[in-house]
Amino acid sequence: MAYKKRIFAVLISIIILFLLFRIVDIGDIIDGLKKISFTTILLAALFYTLSYVFRATRFKSLNKKKINFSSLFIVVCLHNFYNNLLPARTGEFSYIYLMKKRNIPIGQGAGSLIIARLLDLLFILIIILGMLFIIRESSSYLIQGAILIIPLVLVISLPFLFIRFQKGLIRKLKSFLSWIGLNEQGAKNIISKFEEMVDSLVIIKSKGVFLGAGISTLLIFTSQYLFFYFLLIGLGIDLNFTKIILAVAIVLIVCIFPIQGVAGFGTYEGAWALSLMYLGISRELSVTAGFVIHLVQIVFFVALGIVGFLLSHMQRN
Repeated sequence: MAYKKRIFAVLISIIILFLLFRIVDIGDIIDGLKKISFTTILLAALFYTLSYVFRATRFKSLNKKKINFSSLFIVVCLHNFYNNLLPARTGEFSYIYLMKKRNIPIGQGAGSLIIARLLDLLFILIIILGMLFIIRESSSYLIQGAILIIPLVLVISLPFLFIRFQKGLIRKLKSFLSWIGLNEQGAKNIISKFEEMVDSLVIIKSKGVFLGAGISTLLIFTSQYLFFYFLLIGLGIDLNFTKIILAVAIVLIVCIFPIQGVAGFGTYEGAWALSLMYLGISRELSVTAGFVIHLVQIVFFVALGIVGFLLSHMQRN
């Protein structure tokens, strides 16, 4: 099933890339890259790296079993490398594996990752609603925003339902495992991991943890926004502050779903093209911007991935 999902994601990417290259060619992308000044690249690199630092800070507050910051920064570098590189967001599972190698239980790793992704979704929803309310160029903006947000709110509410009904869910899981004939030891292992995960989700009920993770998430999105902002301005994208924030939020929403191919090619550029065209930028410039931003981002996540591998090797020695 996972294999079919990866194949589907790659096919989607190929189709989108085919359509995008009917709008621009390699020369347009090279010209776009040439527009980006060295100063802009340095600023983009600074804020991209800061987003990793704040992600590590958030994971530190979300993990019940304590782990030092340097180890978490390495995990973030490697996790983002795999997550950006592998199709259909299968790289997400690398976080749980990397945390397990650092003696963090699988359930706790899964729980902290789920909370982090929910906080990402929550902030993106707040940003989209806020920007649509500020822009208000037509009532259709608000209607489109509502259509997008309603299903996402339902997704966000699911883990909180897990916390509320955890005892009943564990009983149901035990009954299900017994019904399918799983041996006692196997059932105990699965239930243990499930309880670990739910227990990790409960940590967000702490006001201190929620506040700390919330501030970290705000700083992550601020860093990401500034990374994109400087690149868009460098490309000559003529949008005001609020519209750039809205464009970034739309792209981040698309990137959450497991439809990306290898390194996100196709879907990422398509998301940028759609969001910028939606906000009035020409089709050619929108597609070019998508490719340029993505290529810069690939250089950065590969560079930080290499840093993560080197630091991990040094830490082991």
